[in-house]
Amino acid sequence: MSDLTDELARLERFLVELDRPVVANLLPGLDVTAIDSPLGELPQGVVEWFAWHNGVGGERGQTIEEASLIPDYMLISFEEALRQISVYAGDPVLGDFWLPIMENGGSDIYAAVWSPGSEARVARFIVGEDTEIDFENLVNMVRMFNACYDSGVYFVGDDGFIDIAGDRYEEIYARYALHA
Repeated sequence: MSDLTDELARLERFLVELDRPVVANLLPGLDVTAIDSPLGELPQGVVEWFAWHNGVGGERGQTIEEASLIPDYMLISFEEALRQISVYAGDPVLGDFWLPIMENGGSDIYAAVWSPGSEARVARFIVGEDTEIDFENLVNMVRMFNACYDSGVYFVGDDGFIDIAGDRYEEIYARYALHA
């Protein structure tokens, strides 16, 4: 197993331990031999991401909070990721080789961004802000999520939704992100 696969399994264990509704709706991952991308050969980390789970199945009336892996962000399927490329076309940070991997139900996304032959980095697109590369790779992003769960920075609030203890979040983010 790779570091990314290990970290994704750890993330899923946190979600199971917290009895998150998203766990029951995580879709099976794609067969890595069946992933066909118009972007050419995908970086190994991107392949592993979509092989882990290919999005979240929805239920009628399901809220973003019920589908979230982390506060306000849910997985998207490979097919949905391909459809969303045109929405963000022309963003200079995203460039020509990228795929959204998580969305917040609005227009904000986390995206895997790469150059041919290199590993993917992770950008975050937030409406009204400049797109930035947040993480050197997918492993560091998932490690940050896991550190937030492990330390209680991500927690289940009184309303039953995943929340953030913002005062400690920046400290953890600074450990894993390219800039803080």
